[in-house]
Amino acid sequence: MTLTVLLVILLTGSVYTDLRQRVIKNILVFPIAFLALALHTFTDGMPGFLFGLKGLLVGLFMLFIPYLIIGGLGEGDVKLMAAVGAITGPHFAMWAAFYAAMVGALIGIAISIKEGRMKEVFSFTFNHSMYIAGKYLSGDFSKTEVDGGTTIPYAVAVAAGVLITGITLGWWA
Repeated sequence: MTLTVLLVILLTGSVYTDLRQRVIKNILVFPIAFLALALHTFTDGMPGFLFGLKGLLVGLFMLFIPYLIIGGLGEGDVKLMAAVGAITGPHFAMWAAFYAAMVGALIGIAISIKEGRMKEVFSFTFNHSMYIAGKYLSGDFSKTEVDGGTTIPYAVAVAAGVLITGITLGWWA
């Protein structure tokens, strides 16, 4: 129950600030992640701490890899997913990140259609994919920067991914 409340506070606050300012606040994400680890430790000892830590790491790396390789995600998005993992654990975090990616893609497509930029988006996606493939095949593993373009409030996608995962895994049952 307490962890669910933490999750709701985290997601509500993150969605609100991401929609209003396109930022996810560290002042919200870090304390909740640490509190989740503390609660897991308090209730289940070292196994609980490790459960939360594994969730944090899974959440972190599920978005850090795309952030680093593909670009386009903000650091706040990565930290938000890590905090979700600290609360929910590794299995839930993995699925939530997967569903968040699907919802994020749909949001991006909807925004592109609304702005009349679908042809430009598909062209950019193809060209950027070829650039990344060539870059990594040549051994260049540096971060890829993405300039300009439309931003999406990815906290909305994360919240939707958490909701879908909660329903499919029966987390709130």
